[in-house]
Formats: sequence, structure tokens, C-alpha cells
Amino acid sequence: MATAYYTIYFSLYAILMRIWIKSEIHSCTVDFVSEYLNEFFDKDEIELIEDSLKARIDAQYYVDKDVPDELYNKLIAFAHIF
Repeated sequence: MATAYYTIYFSLYAILMRIWIKSEIHSCTVDFVSEYLNEFFDKDEIELIEDSLKARIDAQYYVDKDVPDELYNKLIAFAHIF
């Protein structure tokens, strides 16, 4: 799960670095993409990126929170395409 998220995150990070924007705060990176790069990503992709951040936080920091299998499978497929 974390690997899929980091694949997505570092791809976004690379895009931002390419346009001379350094953002190492994950939520800021996701917010920037949804606010300023939304013409390059459709609404479903942005929503999945936002959900992946939440799922990664739940999976890494909270032992009592589960990531739904449906979201997990979407992230794996999306990261491969991303």
C-alpha cells in the first residue's frame, strides 16, 4: 500500500520539481496538484490521489484502521499507470 502511494507521490514531486516548485509536505503537494494542475488530471484521479494520502497515513500510523480492499486495488492499478 505504501509503495503504491509513494510511487504516486514521488511522481507528483518530480513534476513539481520540474516546474521549480519544491514541496516536501505531502498534503501540500496533493493540494497543489488538485488546485493548480487540475487541467492535467481528471476529478477521479485527483480524488484517488487524495484518498491514497489518507490511506497511507492510516496504514502507517494507525494499527486499528484498515484500508478497504477496493481502494487498495485501485491504488495498485493507478500507481502502475502513473
